[in-house]
Amino acid sequence: MLGTPSKLSRSSSSSSSLSNKKIRLKKSIAKCLPFLGVIATLVFISEYEFRDAENTTTTTRRKDDGGGGSSFGRSSPLYRGQKYSGGLRSEGSTFGYNYYGGFSSAKSSQSGVISSSGVDDDDDAKRAEDQHERLLGGESGNDDTYDDDDDGRKETKKMNPYSLVATIDDDDSDDSSSSGGNTSNSDSNDDSRKCGKHGAYSEKLNKCLCSVLYEGTNCDRVKPMPLEFKDIDCLKAFTGEFEGDLAINRDRVLKDKQVAVTLPGKEKDPDGGYRVLVPNEEPLFSQFAKILPKKDEIGRAFFGTCAVVGSSGIVLNYDHGSDIDEHDMVFRFNSAPTRGFEKHVGSKTTYRITNTQNWGFHEPKTDESILIHFRAKSAIKGLFWNSKQKKPLKLYAFAPDFVEYVAQKVNFLATSGLYGILLALQRCHSVSVYGFQVSTQHGALYHYYDPCDVPANVERDDTEWIVIRELARHGFITFAEPCVAECHETKDACDACKKENDNFKKVKLPSRAKCDPNAVSKGHQEVPWRAERRQGRRRGATGGRVL
Repeated sequence: MLGTPSKLSRSSSSSSSLSNKKIRLKKSIAKCLPFLGVIATLVFISEYEFRDAENTTTTTRRKDDGGGGSSFGRSSPLYRGQKYSGGLRSEGSTFGYNYYGGFSSAKSSQSGVISSSGVDDDDDAKRAEDQHERLLGGESGNDDTYDDDDDGRKETKKMNPYSLVATIDDDDSDDSSSSGGNTSNSDSNDDSRKCGKHGAYSEKLNKCLCSVLYEGTNCDRVKPMPLEFKDIDCLKAFTGEFEGDLAINRDRVLKDKQVAVTLPGKEKDPDGGYRVLVPNEEPLFSQFAKILPKKDEIGRAFFGTCAVVGSSGIVLNYDHGSDIDEHDMVFRFNSAPTRGFEKHVGSKTTYRITNTQNWGFHEPKTDESILIHFRAKSAIKGLFWNSKQKKPLKLYAFAPDFVEYVAQKVNFLATSGLYGILLALQRCHSVSVYGFQVSTQHGALYHYYDPCDVPANVERDDTEWIVIRELARHGFITFAEPCVAECHETKDACDACKKENDNFKKVKLPSRAKCDPNAVSKGHQEVPWRAERRQGRRRGATGGRVL
């Protein structure tokens, strides 16, 4: 039919029209693609930030980071109805303070311990606290990830930004070298990096970290002591100021020409309390100087987080082993072992302070250094004996400067445990205390590793508790276990506190039936040179045979 298009013609025309529409659509999409890409990117970023902001379960536990406790980076546990605050507040305590503390977001004004902000549990405040914790962790630049065993998800673990291990290169300068993500002070002439001998520069935080007893941008000011100390007899003279040596060393001995120490409280002794331990007599003096380390290795070390681990049986009621090992430095005492007790006390030991009764104890296959008291000539015998061994121990002795400091600042003969706390306050930015000064009302062994051990001096222990209590009360140290103060008040307060603490686990105590009821405190190891002398006498009496 004329004037009417054929089916083929109509089909061709329709296909052409459809093709033109597709071409126009593709051109339109091509023009919009850049804008769609921008929008998609913004949506993705917003979603990522939202999810990151909602993630409040990030922890810091990592076996090898030398941190300072697993509670950093997450909300602090509740204690007696409140968030704990590094020993600065408490509810229900007669002292008005909470001695139980740990790592969280804000920094304590007294001790440098990172503590909870103490905000109420409303959503906005908690969100702000978590956000601040993530900010601190992000500054460190040391995030770590691991695969979850269940579903393959990866979780970020943040190191404690206050973790620091540093060595001061020269006692007379402000330079220091450090590890754990921190730079050397000598890398820059910036005065803000010069932290003196009482602190070390943290690259992660871009500032000096001062020891607990010092403050200031460059750690050059001694913290003032609380006025209450003046009213406490054993703390009247206490101050944090100390500029001497911590460990005896060759440079100082050669400078002084002798080794002598003055011990207040020993005025009635034949020597009047002034003891010349190594006189300037040859060849003894030169021989003694040769076996000493050249410099004060203890005084040159600085740590961000420190754990002072006592030997009280209360440690068996908690599983704090991994928390202890996360600290940069760990103190232990006398013959307290770690093997078999790792879950409770950890396995890391930096320094072990021993008295003369326990001088011979040393855990094998460890890198621990032994620090002995230097108040009598027996310490000299120990240093000489060690120097003659095929594999000598990493052995140091307290310098007369520090012995006199301790003797003058507390008016009684301090135990090894108190020596450790006072030393940590000088060389650490924060100090956490485990297994210390727990009374019998806790229902714990005197020593966690020996059910038959008994206190050496109960009256002295009571006086020492006052010192430790006040240091915790004013935020200089932090008790890792709760209820320490309450259990020194009354049994009712002790029981109530333990009942409210979910982490407290009752443990069955070993029987004391075979213990001597008249036993007195004694060491667990005979000093090596005495053991060798005794064995020599036995060989002589038996024709060379060892009994």
